[in-house]
Amino acid sequence: MELIDTELINEDEIVLHAEMLLGNIGNSIPKRIKAIESICADLVELSPAKQEVYVNEITSQLSVTKKELSTQLKETLAAEKA
Repeated sequence: MELIDTELINEDEIVLHAEMLLGNIGNSIPKRIKAIESICADLVELSPAKQEVYVNEITSQLSVTKKELSTQLKETLAAEKA
């Protein structure tokens, strides 16, 4: 019997969380910024390769640009190191 990889389940929740956050913002710029910050807070725990995969997946499915996520992710990573 093969066990389910709990890491994959938790990582899949990142996309679901992003969908939930970005799906409920409407045209609100402050809500959009907060959603992007929250998504990046989820991504910061992953390896750089996984971050890139998730950024690509999220930006292909949702109304957020790769530049927006990448810029915020860099800021979030810098803040984590400080």
